[in-house]
Amino acid sequence: MMLPSQIVLAPAGAEVPLPILISCVLGYGPVAGGSDVVLRGAYLSDASSVTIGGVECAFLVDSDTQITVETEAHAAGAVNIEVTTPGGTCSLLSGFIFQEAPDLSGASLSVTSGPHSI
Repeated sequence: MMLPSQIVLAPAGAEVPLPILISCVLGYGPVAGGSDVVLRGAYLSDASSVTIGGVECAFLVDSDTQITVETEAHAAGAVNIEVTTPGGTCSLLSGFIFQEAPDLSGASLSVTSGPHSI
């Protein structure tokens, strides 16, 4: 059952449902971008735009309930995901987290037990 707030009247008078975002599988990735994430929801098949943190992303509509998106570079932090269809735009607040890569420049590894201990 659709709620009245989920229906938009198209110019021809046909009802177009508002897209719904429920989750983002792999909701984190590097600030450099390049992560493939899966958005799940409903009424997504006519998506014309997907943004993550306000940045347009390349995407593939897999079905009416799933979209695969590739993230673009973005500053670190939690950001909103938005999907736009003819029915409107929906958001998943703080749906993705961009993370800085750890600085491993001063890291070292030493084995202290086992057959190859130092």
